[in-house]
Formats: sequence, C-alpha cells, structure tokens
Amino acid sequence: MGADAPELVEKSMDPDVMVPAVELIATLNNELAVALRDQGKIEEAREVLCSNVLYLDANADRYQSERLRAYGRANGWDAENLEGDKWNEQRKRMRSWQHQNDYQQKSQ
Repeated sequence: MGADAPELVEKSMDPDVMVPAVELIATLNNELAVALRDQGKIEEAREVLCSNVLYLDANADRYQSERLRAYGRANGWDAENLEGDKWNEQRKRMRSWQHQNDYQQKSQ
C-alpha cells in the first residue's frame, strides 16, 4: 500500500454508506447540544452546533450530499436560536430532526 494508501481509502468510500454515518454522528452532536442547552450551557451548546455545521458542510462537499448540506443549515439555524422565546420552538424542531434521522438510521 505505502504512500498511496490514504488515496485508495478515500476512493473506496461509498457515499451510500458514509452519508448516513456522518448524519448519525451529527445527530448525536445535535442531541448533545440540546442536553447542554437544557442544562443552561448555552455557549457550549452553540459551540457544538457550530462545529457540527463545519463537519456537515465538509462532508456534504466530500460526498456531494444535499441532505448533509440541509442538515448543516439546520444546525446553523439551531445555533442562532438557543436563547429567549425562540428556544422552546427551536428545541421542538431540533428534536423532530433527531427523531427523523433516528428513524432513517433504523430503516436502513
């Protein structure tokens, strides 16, 4: 294998496998953000969500996935709506995405 090994691994990545795997990790991160926010740790929750946006965007580019890109946009919106009156409605949206992604994982 040698020096070509990383390139071979990259070429062998199957988007049909990797996109759901990325989505699962992002969903777990989103659940962590909700838990942090529920504990009043707003900035920590925002950091997790912003990191998740970067993770989802990078993998959306890598695997040419509009689904990951959309989830990244949703996480960005989540990060902007962690405070005040917006939080309760935003929490419902976040939990809805999480449940939808959990269901998709189980049905695959």
